[in-house]
Amino acid sequence: MAQGLQRIITHRYGQRQLPITLVLPDGVRVPLSSMPAVDIVARTWKGMRALAAPAMGSLARAYVQGDLDFSGSARRMLDIAEAMVGSVAHGRDSARTRFKLLLRQRRANQRNIAHHYDVSNAFYRLVLGPSMTYSC
Repeated sequence: MAQGLQRIITHRYGQRQLPITLVLPDGVRVPLSSMPAVDIVARTWKGMRALAAPAMGSLARAYVQGDLDFSGSARRMLDIAEAMVGSVAHGRDSARTRFKLLLRQRRANQRNIAHHYDVSNAFYRLVLGPSMTYSC
């Protein structure tokens, strides 16, 4: 499994000369350039998934959850992460993913509207009086 994964990683990132060595969960080290300056440690296979299709949010989440770690400065790592994300995953969401996001946003909007505006007649009786009409 590690050799197949190494081939995938090398194919995805090898031509880009990112100055990193990727450390797989089983300890195998995969240098992605001739002069690596930073180690990215994938502590779990979940961390590897974040690297396989990098987006800034998934990389940050994997780091916060302890699935990824790195050596070196945080600024240097952010520059490398931006280089990884920039040409691999930016703007490449499938139509299905965009549609699901649209539906989720619409449902959230409907819930917000209902929460703020769908009030009972008892509320209007309390505010407007028994006739439930506004009179000047």
